[in-house]
Formats: sequence, C-alpha cells, structure tokens
Amino acid sequence: SPEQACLVRRSPDGRYLVIGWTNGSLEVRDGQDFQKLMTFRGGGFFVYGCDFHPDGKQLATLSDDGIIRIWHLEKQRLLKEIPAFQRHGHRVCFSADGQIVAASGESDEVRFFDVETGELLRTIGGFSEGEHEGTERRFACSTNRDRLAIGDHGGITAIYDFSTGKEVCVLEDSNYQTSAMCLRFSPDGEFLVGGIIDRSVRVWDTESGSLIATYRGHLDHVLDVAVSPDGQFIASGDRSGVVRLWKMPDQYAQAADLSQGWPAALQAHDDRVLSIEFSTDGQQLVTGSRDQSVKVFSPPAVSARQTLDVNRPRDVAFFDGGNQLLIGCEQALVVWDKQRGETRRISKFDEHLKSITISNDQRLIATGHYDGAVILWDLASGSQKSCLRTGISRADHLEFSAAGTSLLCGTWDGEPPMLLMIESGQLREVARRFSGYEGGWVSSIAPELLFTQLDELHALDPVNGSILRKYLGHTNTVRAVAFSPRGETFVSGSDDRTVRIWDANTGLLLNTVLAHEQGVVSVAISPDGRTVASGDSRGTVYLSNMTTGRALLRLEMGEGHVLDQEFSPDGRQLAVVQPDRLTLFTVDQVPEFSTRVAEGHKN
Repeated sequence: SPEQACLVRRSPDGRYLVIGWTNGSLEVRDGQDFQKLMTFRGGGFFVYGCDFHPDGKQLATLSDDGIIRIWHLEKQRLLKEIPAFQRHGHRVCFSADGQIVAASGESDEVRFFDVETGELLRTIGGFSEGEHEGTERRFACSTNRDRLAIGDHGGITAIYDFSTGKEVCVLEDSNYQTSAMCLRFSPDGEFLVGGIIDRSVRVWDTESGSLIATYRGHLDHVLDVAVSPDGQFIASGDRSGVVRLWKMPDQYAQAADLSQGWPAALQAHDDRVLSIEFSTDGQQLVTGSRDQSVKVFSPPAVSARQTLDVNRPRDVAFFDGGNQLLIGCEQALVVWDKQRGETRRISKFDEHLKSITISNDQRLIATGHYDGAVILWDLASGSQKSCLRTGISRADHLEFSAAGTSLLCGTWDGEPPMLLMIESGQLREVARRFSGYEGGWVSSIAPELLFTQLDELHALDPVNGSILRKYLGHTNTVRAVAFSPRGETFVSGSDDRTVRIWDANTGLLLNTVLAHEQGVVSVAISPDGRTVASGDSRGTVYLSNMTTGRALLRLEMGEGHVLDQEFSPDGRQLAVVQPDRLTLFTVDQVPEFSTRVAEGHKN
C-alpha cells in the first residue's frame, strides 16, 4: 500500500526532524533545512510512537508490531529491541534520566521498561471498566520528564508521577463523552493540551487538573496537537486534513469556551492529518498525512476579524485606496471609514437594494433594486443623479464599462440582460437587450461581453451578439464570476459546489477548486492574481491558489450564506458580506506549501 506519514516529531534542541512512515521506515532529517540525514528500517509497519532520549543522541520508536526500538542517531544503528506488546504499539516516552521507557499499546495498561535490560518494571492500568476495557492508551510526557498524562477512549485522563507511578490528578470534565484522541504537554509542563472526541481542543492545568479552555471550530475528529516552543500557540490537525491555530490561554483565566479561537482554518491535506509539529523557532509547521505527503509551511497570518453590525447588508466595494468601504444595505448606502472607525449613511431609498458597483474613476455609484430600477449616485456627496426604470423585475448584477460610458445589468428572474448608456453622469436609455440569455451575471471583457447561461458561460461580440467562445464544465447554475486584474483568467462559482478557473482567451479550464460542501454563490480574486476567495450558501469562505486550484485556508463565518466578498486594493484585507453583518479580515499571508520533506519517495 502507498506510504503515509503517520508521525512527525522534532528533537527538543531542534537538531532533528523525524518522520515515521507506514512501511515501518523512519526518516531522520535536519531540523533546519529538512535534508535527509539517515533512514532506519525496523519491523512492523506503522511507526506510531517516538521520543528522543534526554541526551539527544538516541531515539525510541514503537510500531504496530508492539516492539520498542532504541536507535543511536550519531552511530546510525539499532541498539536494542524491547518486546512491549504482542501487537499494536501506540505511544512511547523516555524518563528524565533516560533509564526507563514507557509504552502504551493494545492492552489496558501503560508499561514501564528498563532501557538497559528490557525488564518490565511496572504497569499502570485498570482505568477503564466494562465496555471500554482494552481501549487504546493515549499518553504524553512533559518536557522535564516528571509527569505522564494517560487517557483512553474510556474517557478517564489522569496525570501521574513518572518515577513513582502515583496519580497526581484526574482532569476535570474527563469522561467518555470527552475522551482524548491525542495529548501534548506545553514546553514548561504547566498545561496539557488534548484533542477531544467531540472535535474540540481542550487545555488543562497540570497541577490541579482544572479545565482552562475549550476551543471549538474543527468539523472532524482532532488526531494530533502540538504546542509552539514559546508555549504561546496550539496547532491541531483533524481527519479532514484541516489544521487550526489557537492562542494558548492564560494560566489563571477562568474556563472559557472559545467557539472560533482563530479566524482561519488551513486546508493542509487532502486526507487526515496524522501528526503535527512546530519548528524549533515556532515559525513553521510540519504535518504528516494519510495523503502520503509531509508538508512544511508558515502558519497563515490572518488576524482577528472585525465585524460591523449593519442593517441587512447586500453588497460591498472598497474605495479611497482601500481606506473606506461602501456598503449597500437593504434601504441605504453606508460608508465605513476604517481608519476612523466611523460609519455614516450617505443616501437612503425606499425600494430594497440588490447590488452596487463603483465606476473606475470613483465618481459614480450605481445601485440595482428589486423593482428593476437602476440609480446613479454621486460618490462624494451621496446625492442621486438619475434613475432609470429598466422594465425588468429586479437588477441583480451591475458593472460599469472601463470608460464609465455604459452599465451592464443582469437579473436572475429569467429576463435577458441589458446594456444601459450613460451620458454626463446620467442614465439615458436601455441601449440593447441580449435576448436568449437568462443568467443574472454579466461582465465586460474588452472588447467582448461575458454572460452566464445556466451552467454555461458565453463570450459574445458586443456589436452583433454572436457567440465567440463557450466555457463548459459546470454541471449546475453559475452564480458568480470574477476576473484577474489583467483579464487573462477568470473564476466562476456554481451551484455544483465547484470554483472553476478559466483561460479567458481560449476557454480552457485551468483548475477546479473542490473544497465546498454547498453551492458557491460569491467569488473574488486578489489584486496580485494569486488567490481566489469563494463563499458558499453554508457561510464558509475558502482562499485557494489560482495556479493549482488548491484550497489553502477556510474562514468560518458562522450562520448565514455569503452574499458578497471583495479584496482591498493592496490585497491585505477581505470584506465578507452576510445577511446580518459585514466581516473584515486582515490576510497578511496565505501559506505556500513546501513538500521538500517528501522528496525521494517513489510510493
């Protein structure tokens, strides 16, 4: 079977990075540049557990054959094998002096062995009763080696003195419903972090066992957790391939349920994250996955969100170099000055708003309404300049031409889109109706026009209306389109739950984003043309790479479908509109993955 990276761990001094593979091999790489130093091959298949000796020269591993193997890193050879279990070993840990090694496996025990002789010294067990007997022991060791945390699917998680085996404390709220899938101590040993079966991440005080914080946001089971070397951050990976970051709570904080924790979820892998680790300086994360890859990346720099509660927002547009936001609400136009933190209403109307757009010279605003009216406004003063009754049921989408002399208008009510003429800042007439098209989205690709037609996109000659090109691939209605800054590529979002990336000139499908679980209703491309943001009817926004089509970040928006989204001119902010609020994210860095660690594998 193809190899999977089931374990990734770094040495305490950061000198080594160890990767355990499902064929039983163990790679040791340089902790700084990730170059391969050596490969160990033992018995068994899955390498589930590993721990570095206090001297940093030896390594203990435990595979699914139940054997503890002690390796010498500098001599690059196997020193000893200690049979710990008949099969299915899971976790292993050295004592502070390196003379004892503890292991968990298939039995209802954690076993302690003399490293020199291999003799069984003692066991800790008997925690689970009845139906939970024989469940796997999840355990972790603190960095200073004087504490051992043990938990299983029976739900009881407790902390023990490593040298004596005596119980120090039982963790608060430790039961079958909150069973730990994985455990990790903070570097100073003051906190214990666990990935819980209810998809949360929990933090406990190791002296009292009190619950400090509960983080929620994962949509699948958390399989591994890691704590940054400075103890400030937690990284967690789940079965769906998602990695999330959390801020470590204050030791003296009261227990809190932090429902979001961090505004971004990193779609790191296509399959479950089996192991996760911080680099020594805390600036990078290394993940191993069932998708047969190991990835190295910088944690995404997505700052805490700003949320503006406005009355039924519908559309949004940046202006003034990105310093201000124009928000089209149901019955008003509102400007949010980000620098001053102030909002002001610049105009009001009776008929409910459906869409807004700003001219390229930032002098005019066009608004489309539910009665089919299109209104032009002066952006500086907010005064109405003209109103045109188009005769359609509602104006769902508007777009100015590059010169600002015309306005494209589309509707989702089965009526043809149209071209409106503008003279001296006034809407004059409906210059043309494009019969035969029922899609609500329409745009200009000079010198062509682009229309949606159910699940197709058509490029038309604006003079005679002939079809120049078709973009085929969607299997359901196309709801949104966005062009790259130079117009060479564009993306489309559809009810078929995909985002497709197209070559605008040839009609060639370049890539497809498959991350969404609901229909995609909004898309936007960053000013540098490298990232596409897509929002769906579930309230989830993904940031994906335009070149590869890979979803990199997931932003959890909460309840409410995504109505619109737009990047700021510098690309550092993303505004997302939902029915009851507008959310502004600062996106300083979308991660670029390195797969250097996986180079050389042929299976």
